[in-house]
Amino acid sequence: MKWGLILILLLGCNVTKRSAPSTIVLDGSKSYITGGDGKGTLSFYWQQKAGQPINIGNPNAISIVVPLTISGSVWQLKVKDNFGNTDSTIYTVTNINK
Repeated sequence: MKWGLILILLLGCNVTKRSAPSTIVLDGSKSYITGGDGKGTLSFYWQQKAGQPINIGNPNAISIVVPLTISGSVWQLKVKDNFGNTDSTIYTVTNINK
């Protein structure tokens, strides 16, 4: 049985100050299944859509770390539930403190 939609929330993007370079964490952990009983399993897939190529390690992680020194990178997060429903969102990383 298929239930509703997946709601992707990328709230509270954390800007993390580390020794150089500074980074931002794009976090999909607030995503959840809407409709039905809301139970199920979510899988994540991050894909870079534009900008200088960045190695994020595991593209199936719930969150990724992106350096702020590389401005203009565009990321898509696709989330899929165990019922086959999918949703996605786009993030553009811009360093305003160049």
